[in-house]
Amino acid sequence: MNLEEAFEIDKVFCLNLARRPDRWLPVSRKIKANGFMSVERFDAIDGHTLKGSDLSKLSVRAIYELTEPRHVHEALGSLGAVGCYLSWMSILQTIVENGYKRVIVFEDDIIFVHNFVNKILFYYRELPKDCDMWMFGYYNRDDFPAANTTHVICKGKYWGNFGCMITLDGAKKILKTALPIEMHFDSYVARLASICPNVKIYFTKESLVTCDKNLWSDISTPIIVQSLKESRPGHSTSAPYFSVSSLFSYFSDFFRCKLV
Repeated sequence: MNLEEAFEIDKVFCLNLARRPDRWLPVSRKIKANGFMSVERFDAIDGHTLKGSDLSKLSVRAIYELTEPRHVHEALGSLGAVGCYLSWMSILQTIVENGYKRVIVFEDDIIFVHNFVNKILFYYRELPKDCDMWMFGYYNRDDFPAANTTHVICKGKYWGNFGCMITLDGAKKILKTALPIEMHFDSYVARLASICPNVKIYFTKESLVTCDKNLWSDISTPIIVQSLKESRPGHSTSAPYFSVSSLFSYFSDFFRCKLV
């Protein structure tokens, strides 16, 4: 079953870092096996290679929170999280610039539930017509109010953007207030939908996708580390690490240039 034709999709993207080619081949096969045959790799932005022009998109609060352990879910906590946010912004900008009506987006650690194709077809038939963003799943979420018998509408917090459909109107709405960056992208989208009644984000009542917890998250490498030799399963130690002092020095130099 070709879900791209059934859902009238213009593009199917999968976010993947250039330094993680090990993930692309298996995830692309997985996505194709679940009905999206024309999936394309979308070059994700690596938070560990950000330049000053990228970091100028953060609020002062977000910059300060990068130097502290992540204490709540929405706190960035890592440059990888900044790269993830910018990657999703790049997806949205691509949708708007090309006038794509509907785009499917996956992250490269996605897992599909059994019988995904039949289940997503069932939910699609009941998808509200005013949908801006259609979420296929989540890691966790608040108890959202029902939109109909098969979907809930985002009014509160959720965790995880593993797989979704974004419309052109939705991309425009989300981009409008996306800067400055203050929190994780999923937290920003959840708060936007909660306070703006014209932003319609729907979740299938049943989570149809989630993340592979056996893969180390590329957004979870903390700024503060005890050892440069620390290794984790599936995580490359070649990505740069930052101490508190070096990070403050970096940002101090950046702000000195901006404020002169």
